[in-house]
Amino acid sequence: MAEHRFAVLVDGENISPRFLGPILAEINRSGDIILTRVYGDWTEPHMSGWKELLRRYPVRPVQQFRYGQNATDGALIMDAIEIVSTNRNPVNAFCIVSSDSDYYSLALRLREHGMYVTGIGRQGTKSILVRSCNRFIYLENLAVSGGSEQIDESSPGGTPVENIVFSAYQASEEDSDGWLLLAHLGQAIRREYPDFDPRS
Repeated sequence: MAEHRFAVLVDGENISPRFLGPILAEINRSGDIILTRVYGDWTEPHMSGWKELLRRYPVRPVQQFRYGQNATDGALIMDAIEIVSTNRNPVNAFCIVSSDSDYYSLALRLREHGMYVTGIGRQGTKSILVRSCNRFIYLENLAVSGGSEQIDESSPGGTPVENIVFSAYQASEEDSDGWLLLAHLGQAIRREYPDFDPRS
């Protein structure tokens, strides 16, 4: 399987800057990061926490004035579509960092174009966005220095873990000797529950 080459697009008005390091580390474990962009109105005081990080991480800030309620969302979506359609970058995967369920349509469109889509957002992100991604990672499962995030111990959608494993087992095929590879079980879980994460 070809390694994922990610475009990481961060809604800076929706995610705390202290998560940037752990987010990039998590995506680096899944493949190469080709480009990283953080979107927001950089003239606003609430974006000041991001400015220090721009000196430490290879991130391109994208300025979007608040001309409307979803101006930042629109800029991020347009850039994603441009990356896919111009194909200037060797990108075959996207990471959308936001808890805003409005991005579900973008995730679906990217997948229609053959892109692998990882979503990263807070626990409680609406299921429409979670299930639109190939994989969804909760911020609360990422190690963050200098803060203590509350981790929700429940499994995806409140489904008991036993039910998740049993459902995945039924959806997987055994080999000729009656064995089931753990990797196949994991793939079946990921298909049905994109937000499943053993850390929670």
